[in-house]
Amino acid sequence: MPPTRFFLDWDRPLLPQAAARLLDHYTSGRVADLRGVTAVLPGARARRRLVELLLEEAGDRGLTLIPPDSVTVGGLPDRLLDAPRPPAEPSTARRAWSHALRATDPEALRPVFPRLPGPGDLAGWDALADLLAGLHETVAREGHRFADVARMCGTEPGFDDGARWEVLAGVRERYLARLGEAGLADRHELRIAALEAGVPPHDGDIWLISVVDLPSATRRLVEGSGARTFAAVHAPSAGPTDADDESGTDGAAAFDAYGVPTTEYWSEAELPVTDEVLRVVDRPVDQADAVVSALHALGGRYAAEDVVVSVHAETDVVPFLEQRLEARGVHPRYAGGTPLTRAAPLRLLEAVAAYVEDHTYAALAALLRHPDAGPLVEAGPEARTRLEAVDIADRFFGDHLPHRIADGLPRAHGKAARFAAVAGALSRSGPLARLGGRRRLSRWMPDVLELLRVAYETRPLDRARSADRQLLDVLTRVRSAAAALGALPEGLDDPCTAAVAIRALLVELRGEALPPEARRDALELVDWLEVALDDAPVVVITGCNEGFLPESTVGHPFLPDGLRGRLGLVDNRRRAARDAYRLTTVLHSKETARIVAGRRSSTGDPLRPSRLLFRIRDEDVPGRVLAFFRDPGDVSTRPSLASVGLEPADRSRFQVPPEPVLELSPDEVPSSLSVTAFGAVLADPYRFVLERIMKLEAVDDDAREMDPLAFGTLAHEVLQRFGTTALTSPSEVDLADADSVRTLLFELLDTLVDERFGRAALPAVALQAGQLRARFAAFAETQAAWAADGWRIAAVEQQPEGEGVPFDVDGAPFLLRGRIDRIDHHPATDRWTVLDYKTGNAVETPDRAHRKGRGSGRRWVDLQLPLYRRLLSGVVDSDGARLVSTEAVRDGRVSLGYVALPRETAETAFLLAEWDEEELAEAEEVARQVVRVLRSGRFTFDATVTKPRRYGSDALEPLLTRGWQAPESDADGAGSDGEDGDSR
Repeated sequence: MPPTRFFLDWDRPLLPQAAARLLDHYTSGRVADLRGVTAVLPGARARRRLVELLLEEAGDRGLTLIPPDSVTVGGLPDRLLDAPRPPAEPSTARRAWSHALRATDPEALRPVFPRLPGPGDLAGWDALADLLAGLHETVAREGHRFADVARMCGTEPGFDDGARWEVLAGVRERYLARLGEAGLADRHELRIAALEAGVPPHDGDIWLISVVDLPSATRRLVEGSGARTFAAVHAPSAGPTDADDESGTDGAAAFDAYGVPTTEYWSEAELPVTDEVLRVVDRPVDQADAVVSALHALGGRYAAEDVVVSVHAETDVVPFLEQRLEARGVHPRYAGGTPLTRAAPLRLLEAVAAYVEDHTYAALAALLRHPDAGPLVEAGPEARTRLEAVDIADRFFGDHLPHRIADGLPRAHGKAARFAAVAGALSRSGPLARLGGRRRLSRWMPDVLELLRVAYETRPLDRARSADRQLLDVLTRVRSAAAALGALPEGLDDPCTAAVAIRALLVELRGEALPPEARRDALELVDWLEVALDDAPVVVITGCNEGFLPESTVGHPFLPDGLRGRLGLVDNRRRAARDAYRLTTVLHSKETARIVAGRRSSTGDPLRPSRLLFRIRDEDVPGRVLAFFRDPGDVSTRPSLASVGLEPADRSRFQVPPEPVLELSPDEVPSSLSVTAFGAVLADPYRFVLERIMKLEAVDDDAREMDPLAFGTLAHEVLQRFGTTALTSPSEVDLADADSVRTLLFELLDTLVDERFGRAALPAVALQAGQLRARFAAFAETQAAWAADGWRIAAVEQQPEGEGVPFDVDGAPFLLRGRIDRIDHHPATDRWTVLDYKTGNAVETPDRAHRKGRGSGRRWVDLQLPLYRRLLSGVVDSDGARLVSTEAVRDGRVSLGYVALPRETAETAFLLAEWDEEELAEAEEVARQVVRVLRSGRFTFDATVTKPRRYGSDALEPLLTRGWQAPESDADGAGSDGEDGDSR
């Protein structure tokens, strides 16, 4: 039976007209009985809205409504068929495709997939299975099998991909056989078979409401069912041409018999895109600002619920737009929702899978850091809380840089020593302990669900709270997907590891999204395909660029655009025609419409303007072209959105760091200080208090190699052991022989690397140890020359006895603390040299390291070596006598210097300072001034002094800047922001 086509005025929204038309057609007395109606709409959002409008209209008419069945175009075939066997669920179909691929001769598959997964790589085969399932669905929508595509390829001169499709056809037959063995059928094959055998009759009516794509197989199923079919077309009653009337007997050139826009007409039709509705801006952030400006221009005539904004996720406009709206008290509601894969339970499962797969430290750290992992990782006395476990792991990592958590972890100290117990507890008890070995995929599902139960069972959940409702929704979906995998037919139930099983479960949930919470005052952000059927009177369309509107497929490896056209699939020309029609209906049916196009992506790549913007009169095209190359002008104005019917949010009273003044109580003022810390006070007293007194530090696992501090510490420990060996076992090393020194240093380095890092350290550790070997080789030559000149090592790693050496400051003693790397003695001259090892990349003399500036402006910035002289008074030998006498210091027989081991090994040297007594006395007076600053107990923030470090990460940066905030002038929500959307 041919469809009955009718037109609904495109100067008004479609769905309210369609709802009224349905009620007109099926009302008898006071009852509107739509039980026998199947309403077919392009999307789920339009389905829900049609039912709402039917209820509203029936209420206004005083009717009792019996609602229709509603379905999307993709779901219509299932309403028309009586399947002889149940169709396989997607999870089961994916397993069958995977089995079919693995049952195919690898040599036959290589022309299709040159790189095949390994025999045990279930995840790799599943990825190929996903690809084939998508291809199968795409071609089957037009009634084709893979064998049909192979024959079509063979008929085209100059292009024959038939051989690859023949291979895929064989895989498809094996796939269908696997389903048949399990007593199941393929959903798409059932439809094709029904077309060949005859479609069962359908008693009800089918209403196609503004359906712009109707696949060939679906169309033939509708025709074969004999159902009465009505096609509601959103267009003038005579169609865009004058060739039709409402009866639809002749058909308009613009639409076929089912109301689907014809590619021929809409590929050439002129579109009503005027300069008044179009704005061309630069980047996504500017597109967001253009939307705000368009809403501001409404002048308060509309509430937020009267406005819809069209967005495309790949244009990067959504986050900027959400930020802009939220900053002005408007609540955006992105209809696309949040991908389910971002939900906490799924991230937890991914973290568990990564850890049980290979037990790397990175995977363990990610698991420990998951906020919901506490019940899974808490290990009793070793780590009572998840955060304590994170701290233990970070400290272990900072000291030992492990790559893999394996047997024989290096011995740790302090809190890090508890790491082995924390890591071991995960595999000894709890739900993770049951995730070893291999089982059938279905048998893993109870343990995966048990893992989530343990993670979330102690959390009180209240459905009145939005976050709890979403969590329950996620857990329910996970349980449903696990149930589907748990019911796999035996022949499709593969043995696998727990990690593979968890990832198979995550694949089942891929593509799903968490819908946003509904609220009447929200501004709707929807996908372009939903805009045409939205009945809001105002629309702003963003992302009007090629690839987004219209969408296009370029370079598909199996279905290039030309082949798609020959197969009757939706190709780029058909997509462009479809979107041209949709854009036309939007511009006609909305009271106010605005279109925003961008010149560049968020990464600065140029964007092409949509071809639809140039379907205008020929004389207007040059001006439209220039619009895309014109200077965008000032986009910095950020108007308030009170005119949308919502007041801007109150300005926050949160005080942004830093604290203006830090004050210490008398008990907090230090009474002693390491000589190396004086430089930190001189550089920045405010930061010194944060780091050294308040103990603010960053403990993380970001490192992928030894940082300069760890590299230097390792070098110092090797050199300490070297000096100790020279003192205690002089027969083991000849300090004047470079080969002897080098051999000992290399042995000590290898021993220390093995002790500290073990056999499972990050790869960079071995490379850095090699770099250190090169530095030690150069040092061996320098040390041999130094010893040949008469110098002997007298002591290493020396520190004063007790709590420190008294240092008089204004009549009150202050204790100096510190550890001297090495003290050498020259017996022939009775001279002494106090040495500090330096492993920085560049060589800096002691004077340049300790003093900056020129001439009379030269100032002390470090006091380490000058204050070492003070420490000598507390350094004693094995008999308790002073190692370096007071006379030696007073007579100037004590030198101060560095042993430099830089990256450029040719510059390795003993570097001695040449300060005189007057300069050293000046340094000590600067030290007294440092003590006075500390004793004041008051430290004022000075932005010219206290700044985030320019190089590398700075854990204190959030406390040392003014944070992310609007400019002071932005009192009403307006202001000037940077290109990234905020001012620092």
